[in-house]
Amino acid sequence: LLTIKGVEIAVLLRQDGKEQIKVSMRSKGNYPIYDLAEEYGGGGHKFAASFTSNMPAETLLRNIVERLEKLTMETLN
Repeated sequence: LLTIKGVEIAVLLRQDGKEQIKVSMRSKGNYPIYDLAEEYGGGGHKFAASFTSNMPAETLLRNIVERLEKLTMETLN
């Protein structure tokens, strides 16, 4: 996903079992995403991190998008 022109952050959600969702995030290096994964109990590296959640997919995706929008705005300022 990061090879697509203009994409700086890639997020992949994968259903794992009936209720768990695995989230994998990667950044090209302008936006540190480790803190977001850590907020959900995950980890990784500054620009590559993941976590697992039992949150409903729609809610989880909305929360991730809102957090990443905030992150990109903070980084630009």
